[in-house]
This record gives sequence, structure tokens and C-alpha cells, in this order.
Amino acid sequence: MHLQRGRNRRLGTLAGPLLGAGFVDYVTNFLSNHTERSILIIGLVFVVTMLIAPKGIVGTIIEQWRSSENGSQD
Repeated sequence: MHLQRGRNRRLGTLAGPLLGAGFVDYVTNFLSNHTERSILIIGLVFVVTMLIAPKGIVGTIIEQWRSSENGSQD
């Protein structure tokens, strides 16, 4: 039973870094073509994201989805 739980956690934690890396790459390229302060903006986005969603964007979405799924079963 412990292995199954661990396997699910690994799959959930893989999606966040993959989506995050793609997002950061896209935004960095976009901003670097439009402003010289792209690194400052990316840094601010990171700080705000960690304040709003400390488990990351995908982790927060999964947590909200699970809590709404549990709430609808009651």
C-alpha cells in the first residue's frame, strides 16, 4: 500500500516541474524580446507564486480538485 501512494505522489510532482519549465522558458523568451527587465519580472512572478501557491501551481490545483471531490461525496 505504501508503494502505491508513493507512486502516485511521484507522478503528481512530475507534472508541476514540466509545466513550470515550459512556462518559464516561454515567458522568459517573450519578455526578453519586449523589455530589458525580463529577469526582474520573472523573479517577481516567482515570489508572488510562492506567496499565493506555496505548493506550486499544479500542486495547488490538485489540492483544490481533491478537496472539491471530497466535498461533493459528502
